[in-house]
Amino acid sequence: MIEDQDTATKELLREMDAHDRAALDHAPAEHRARVERLLEEIRGALDARARDKRYKEFSATRLVGAVLQALVVGLMAWSLSDWVFQLPAEGLFIKLAFAAVLQLIAMTALLMSKEDS
Repeated sequence: MIEDQDTATKELLREMDAHDRAALDHAPAEHRARVERLLEEIRGALDARARDKRYKEFSATRLVGAVLQALVVGLMAWSLSDWVFQLPAEGLFIKLAFAAVLQLIAMTALLMSKEDS
């Protein structure tokens, strides 16, 4: 089967005139250039995808979560100082309750930012 194709190809080449052979000689170079262009486009797309994976996009929910987390840490430190200095318990419990609510909001915001990614 392959030998039949080879002989058929040889016969076709004999029948072609010089112009057709010149066109056939240039076709592989054009094909090679097209393949190189496509490979460069694929490489560019892969580089862009890798660059996008390296850096996360800005997320407002992540920012809100981080700010609220910092406030929670501050409230916990403030509550600890109230406890160390023997200040009234009402203020301590209010700060701890507020910190707990802010912690829940911060966790929700951070989880929402994970779903966006």
